[in-house]
Amino acid sequence: MSIYDFYEEENYFNNKETNQYLDFFNDDILINNSNINRIQTNINVESNISSNKICGIYNTGNHYYLISGFQILVSCTELIQELYKTNKIKGIVLYLKEAIYYLINKDYYDPTKFINFFNYLNPDFIKDGKCTSQDFIRTLIININSEYMKAFTYINENNTQYNPRGKDKIEFEKFMESYNINQESKIQSLFYGILKSQSFAKCAYCNNNVEKIAFNSFIDFNIKLDNINKNCKFSEVLANNLDISRNITKECPHCHNEIVLKTENKFIKLPDILIFTLERTQEGPNILEIFPDETLNIANYVDEYLDENFTTYELFAVNIRIGNFNNFVQEKCQIKRKEIWYEIDGSKAIEINKPSYFEFSYGLFYRKKFDFTFGRI
Repeated sequence: MSIYDFYEEENYFNNKETNQYLDFFNDDILINNSNINRIQTNINVESNISSNKICGIYNTGNHYYLISGFQILVSCTELIQELYKTNKIKGIVLYLKEAIYYLINKDYYDPTKFINFFNYLNPDFIKDGKCTSQDFIRTLIININSEYMKAFTYINENNTQYNPRGKDKIEFEKFMESYNINQESKIQSLFYGILKSQSFAKCAYCNNNVEKIAFNSFIDFNIKLDNINKNCKFSEVLANNLDISRNITKECPHCHNEIVLKTENKFIKLPDILIFTLERTQEGPNILEIFPDETLNIANYVDEYLDENFTTYELFAVNIRIGNFNNFVQEKCQIKRKEIWYEIDGSKAIEINKPSYFEFSYGLFYRKKFDFTFGRI
């Protein structure tokens, strides 16, 4: 089946009467603007849209990764707001809009059509049989961004907040050119971050300073647990990954003797939605309990050249992976909607007091805190 057959199949959905809606899951996040938050349907949704009803998803196979991934993305109101600003974007975005409509208005959603189209776009996604919700979310964001880049021409305004000097500026310009990030969509602004890794040392043999700077973009930031040997808060784990704590042995470019470089990591672009993936296995210290901070301030890990005042994030979703991490496992998620936490396991949802399953949490989702008067805080 060609991609055009998929488009034609969904024309009924895109061409029906458009109803506006407001007051989604978080009143403090959505902007009261009649030109946004649209959904293509002739069904009146206003009676359901402001409720906290959780829609179940049929598991048509081993699709726990999709069920948890969908529920988390539907809890990301910033994404919902962006998707309904325009009807111009087709492809996977059209399928996602249909899924969102069912997930916020109906009792159950059958994802078969979405899965078929997603697999068509990503034929290698399920070949190794080790799909996870984090993989699904990352891949879907890449797919959405691709559709946005096809539909619009963008000028990168976000990274103008980062104004490096000297060697930092030279290396950053090389990075931007090689990764073609000079054009940035709204999806990239929401989800894509950039990290600067700086390794440095003073050679004990020739007394020269050795420095290496590298930049890497990310959708979900991988967190290593191999240096953690106790149960702890996530902020401690983050510090362990970002602080000057990992030594790299290299050859001095001047005298060719062996030197040890210390590495420091700093954010030079902060997305609105900050996603972390904990690299867990079923052995060793990786099954430790990691307690996610409900409020996370990363001011200490922002580069000095980044003009960014908004560094406080609030937890709104936790991805949970139970069982052997190297084979088929059960996945569930815990999400926060209108200040209430829910646990969703397949088609079942229950209200909970706070996140749990700390030894099995492997995906943490944060959003920048918002203040109507002063902006993000």
